[in-house]
Amino acid sequence: MSSTRQPALPAPSRSSRACLSADERMYQKLVSAIIGKGLRPGEHVNELQLAEAYGISRPRVRRVLERLELESVIEFKRNRGAFICRPSVKEARDVFEARIHLESIVFRLACERAGKADIARLRAHTRFEREAFDRGQSDVNQVAGDFHVLVAEVADNRVLLDAVKLLIHRVCLIQSLYETNRTVLCLVDEHERLVDCIERRDPEGGVAETVHHCQHILTSLDLTDRRSARADIYRADDVAA
Repeated sequence: MSSTRQPALPAPSRSSRACLSADERMYQKLVSAIIGKGLRPGEHVNELQLAEAYGISRPRVRRVLERLELESVIEFKRNRGAFICRPSVKEARDVFEARIHLESIVFRLACERAGKADIARLRAHTRFEREAFDRGQSDVNQVAGDFHVLVAEVADNRVLLDAVKLLIHRVCLIQSLYETNRTVLCLVDEHERLVDCIERRDPEGGVAETVHHCQHILTSLDLTDRRSARADIYRADDVAA
């Protein structure tokens, strides 16, 4: 454990988001809509409307969408434009398999490298997460996903952090497509147990909890279900917290 390493940084405030470029604000808006399960798999993304909403050129919009294509979130269909990816059942299972292995590595590093400030921030986040679930906040999925990103920040490996962020986006697409009324409601309890393991330096117990956590989510999905909903991504006024 390094006592001098800086704790993970807090999420950007609204004022800091206001300083982001239009390209980055658009990217975050799209990602937030996906994580919030408002922007659904198979939905068309209109490049012209995005360009008009954010006051930028269509080539710049295309670059943002191509960035999301590289993250397996957007797909381009010939002569039809950009669409939110619709993961197959095989891809859904592959993503969760990859997530189990990736987050197990991340968790081991977090157990090794977490300092007191990191533990305090993880505890603060789980408290906030519980409040978000209890209040039924619209961004509760974003809050839950942020927990896994925060653990990856504590692990202090930039490559793994970037991989976790991309994987969370894909997990949210899968949940958006296949989620049922068996939605997992005890995620906060599981997150709290993960923090307990980090605090007591218990990587083996934490990896077992990580596997259980991922499998719990996977078994809550109906891998034949199809749903559709719309989100207004063509407003550039703000990005979800």
